[in-house]
Amino acid sequence: MESFYALALDKSQVLTDGQLVTQAVTVGYVDAHLAVDGDGLPHLLVPVHGAVSQDRRSAAVWITRRELQVDGEMQVFADLGCRDHDLVRVFDRLVTEVLEVAERTGERLDLVQARTLVEWRHLLSAARGRLSHEIVTGLFGELSVLCHLAEAEPHLALDAWVGPTGATRDFLHGDRAIEVKSRVTHSAERVRISSLEQLDWRTLDKLTLAVIDVEDDDFGQSLGDLVDRAVALGVPRLALNDLLEGFGFVAGMKGDEERRMQVARLRVWQVAEGFPALTTQDMDPSPMDAVVSVNYSLDTTRLPDPVVDDWEVLVTAVGWAE
Repeated sequence: MESFYALALDKSQVLTDGQLVTQAVTVGYVDAHLAVDGDGLPHLLVPVHGAVSQDRRSAAVWITRRELQVDGEMQVFADLGCRDHDLVRVFDRLVTEVLEVAERTGERLDLVQARTLVEWRHLLSAARGRLSHEIVTGLFGELSVLCHLAEAEPHLALDAWVGPTGATRDFLHGDRAIEVKSRVTHSAERVRISSLEQLDWRTLDKLTLAVIDVEDDDFGQSLGDLVDRAVALGVPRLALNDLLEGFGFVAGMKGDEERRMQVARLRVWQVAEGFPALTTQDMDPSPMDAVVSVNYSLDTTRLPDPVVDDWEVLVTAVGWAE
């Protein structure tokens, strides 16, 4: 799909009202138009025959009726338009989904457009908010691991990333798991283990603990950059976006570009017999019926010597490079 940003620079294609720079895009037998208006805001113009089902319920994205002259004739369009500069990248994703769904299913483009806006309404609202510093740090670490796994097996990598679904560990492939802990460089050398099951190696063939030190860097990567990298490696974008929503993250959301980071260090441990972790088998069972949850912290300076800065170890950990 033509980038809205590239389109904004091309002043040679203008429809009749002089307000829009446009680029035709064909979906099935329908010639729609990507457009950028005079304020630099993007639109998707879908030709319709008859009434336009207008939708102004979202604060930042509307569907309205627009008439434009095309090839000397007036034509009616359902205009899906973004009204907030902070949501331009999110809107780009929305348009991509509309076009891909219509192409795949053969449905009428204007109906897909209207339905997709309804489905995305809560995401558009979330995208105007901000994620906490802790969530961004953790997500940066997990996306970094996803990208390295995707270099070996992009589709398997996404299937293995089960953390966003609420699973006990972050990555699981068969009976092999990776638990990722991200921390900010120069903070306390501790990582929080969220349950007695998280580092219970007895339930798996192989369990790996990866601790990623993250530092802020003006020339580093944003979460959106890591998403783009994963997609470039072959991870399906729509499926990845669905998982990211579990974190409350929408690619292009407000503030995403404001924090850029880099991985300062990767440390990897194999969790096995003798590793200092608490599990249900370490607990006295008599009072456990009344215990709802247990979490604890590990001092990484007191753990056995780790493997350092070897990302290939993680690929091996899930059994893809042995």
